[in-house]
Amino acid sequence: MPATWAESEQFEEQGLFPAGSAERVHQHLRAADSIEIAVAEVDFIEEAVSEVPAVKHEVLRRISAAARPDAIIGSNTSTIPVHVMEEAVVDPRRFLTVHWSNPAPFIPGVDLVTGCQTDPAVLPVVNDMLERAGRSSAIVADVPGFVLNRLQYVLLKEAMSIVEEGVATADDVDTIVRSTFGFRRAFRSQVPAVNSEVQGVALPGLQHDEVGARVEGVRRAGHRLHGDAAAAEEFT
Repeated sequence: MPATWAESEQFEEQGLFPAGSAERVHQHLRAADSIEIAVAEVDFIEEAVSEVPAVKHEVLRRISAAARPDAIIGSNTSTIPVHVMEEAVVDPRRFLTVHWSNPAPFIPGVDLVTGCQTDPAVLPVVNDMLERAGRSSAIVADVPGFVLNRLQYVLLKEAMSIVEEGVATADDVDTIVRSTFGFRRAFRSQVPAVNSEVQGVALPGLQHDEVGARVEGVRRAGHRLHGDAAAAEEFT
């Protein structure tokens, strides 16, 4: 906990947190003596332990056994599907993945992943909580890696290939990602932009004619797949 307090003070000194934020962290963030004490009287619990299913299961068993029956339980997993974890949860209707990205204080996007047993009524409650915290949520299918990691690891693979082939240095690749399409994607939709930006460009493993067809297919399918894993796989 002292490390968290020190980090908030550092962010405030650097101008990354508004004035007074560190004091609010000191006032409202504290460590409990046990998981059971921490979750006993709260409305929402978020676990963020190691990405090991056995560890997740143990923590989720303790959380769901001690929490109120109406408490919503979220997991901050980056890759593990809901259906792998929910078997450890007492009443999985209240369980879903609420995946924040590091550094969490500054990244506004949050993955929401529901399982087959998740009560749909849970989503508006979590969405409202995230909106009040200044966050944006995206509902994605319950598949390994979700959307964020599937996209960023494709980019990572290609970036490493570019460096290995001598096309650009690692620093130059970082500069391009940060200052061109990475910057632009905050303002433009991903799918419509693809079709207009690859005119006459040969993409590895994807012919130009295929791009338009797949973009149109994604448009018809809709921007959200709402748990349809089969539909998610169709566009990979």
